[in-house]
Amino acid sequence: MLDEKNIAMVLDFAREHGLAVLADEVYQENIYLPGDRFVSFAHVLEAMGISDVSLFSFNSCSKGFWVSAACAAATSSTAMCPRM
Repeated sequence: MLDEKNIAMVLDFAREHGLAVLADEVYQENIYLPGDRFVSFAHVLEAMGISDVSLFSFNSCSKGFWVSAACAAATSSTAMCPRM
């Protein structure tokens, strides 16, 4: 899991090189160290005011802490996809 500083570095690199970011955030609920917290790429992207980097964030409730047979479908979201 990356912290805000590392995510910002990834987003800056993507911006500098014209790359899209594919963020695998499937394990966002699996945090075991006291004091740690999940920070999403979308949160950092918005906080940095970046509007020219495409972000694709992937999540799946079947990989999270609470597993349910009724919750096996993966989800994805797209944020800030600039026109190319």
